[in-house]
Amino acid sequence: MQSKAKNINLKELMKDTFISGGLFILFCFIDLKLAFFISLICFAILWTRTIILDLNPGAVMGHKIYFKGKELFVPETVDIFDVGNDSSFDNLSRYAEIIRQILIPPRILIIRFNNKYSVTQFEVKTLIQIIKRLKTNKILVLFSDVNVNLQNQFRENGIAGNIGEENIFYYIKGALKQIRDILKSNRLE
Repeated sequence: MQSKAKNINLKELMKDTFISGGLFILFCFIDLKLAFFISLICFAILWTRTIILDLNPGAVMGHKIYFKGKELFVPETVDIFDVGNDSSFDNLSRYAEIIRQILIPPRILIIRFNNKYSVTQFEVKTLIQIIKRLKTNKILVLFSDVNVNLQNQFRENGIAGNIGEENIFYYIKGALKQIRDILKSNRLE
C-alpha cells in the first residue's frame, strides 16, 4: 500500500514538473525572469493540489458518501475527512493546516470516525490542536460516525465541550442534516 502511494506521488510530481517545465520553455521566449516566476508559481499550485489529493481526494474530486446504500448530498462549502480508514491523525493535522491556508477554505469540516472505537491521548491532543486552529479560521468542525465509547472519551477530555455536543453525531446523515439546517438559517459567520 505504501509503495503504491509513493508511485502515485512520484507520477504526480513528474507530471507537475513536466507542466512547469513546459511553461518555463514557453515563457523563455518572452523573458527569462518571467518564465522562472510563472513556472515556480505553477509548480507550487500543482504540488499543493497533489498534496490535497493525497491526503483527502474528496476535497478536489467531490465527496461520495453513502449511507445504507444511498448516496448523500454534500454541499460545496463542506469538506469531509475520514480518520477511521487508512488516514491518521497526523494526516488530518497536515490537511487542516493546508485548508487553513488556501484562498477559499471550506466553511465546515466533518471529521468522520468510521470504524474507530477509541482514541489515544496523543490523538486527543492532536484533535484539540486541530480544532483550535480551525476555529481561529472560522471553520466549523463536526464529528460523525462517533460511537458511544468515543463520545464518552470526548466528554472526558473536554473535546465535546469544545466543539459542542450538538456537533457530534452517531451517523454521517445526522451531521449532513445539521449542516443543511445551519446553511439554511445562515448561522455561519
